[in-house]
Amino acid sequence: MWIILLFSLSLVLTISVVVTRNNRIDRGGYYLLIITATVLLCLRYGQGTDYLAYEDIYREIADGRADRVHGEVGWVLLNELCHRVGISFFQMEAFLSLLEMVCLHRCIRRFSPMLCLSFLLFLPTFWFTYYCSALRQAVVLAIFLGFGIELLVRRHYFLYCLITLILMTFHVMAVALLILPFAIELFPKTRKGYLVVFALFV
Repeated sequence: MWIILLFSLSLVLTISVVVTRNNRIDRGGYYLLIITATVLLCLRYGQGTDYLAYEDIYREIADGRADRVHGEVGWVLLNELCHRVGISFFQMEAFLSLLEMVCLHRCIRRFSPMLCLSFLLFLPTFWFTYYCSALRQAVVLAIFLGFGIELLVRRHYFLYCLITLILMTFHVMAVALLILPFAIELFPKTRKGYLVVFALFV
């Protein structure tokens, strides 16, 4: 129910901003949405198809059976570290959720002229699909949104590749992000060129 309410609220606010072109409504509505979504994400339990499976992985690692866990080494080490310092899976995931939402906020504020619309587009794709369920992929995509895009725009490719290699220890799919610096340099630095790079990545 709360997912439907959040989506409906974001839709209403986006339509209001498009109709009125009022920047104050856009900013105020966006902060209402981002704060609400952050609280819901951090306090959820068992939401998403993979949440409980990741909790089981945490328990396996906590019980000293990390060798039975199929997963990238970065995720295993994070779970091991949290267990050793007394952080429960719920607390670990709440912290990761907060980090992911901060990264989203940083990306939207940095690159989007329409805040509510950006949040609305993000909600059914990233938030429902990855942030609520695919926990390892969510970390990769969040760091890419929050820091990777800016590094690409500034052409800080070495740091971008270094961060991507670290993200690969959380999910191997991050290897696809290594293509982007080469694609950006290969195609013309025009709007059409960036659209081609985006299409290739998607």
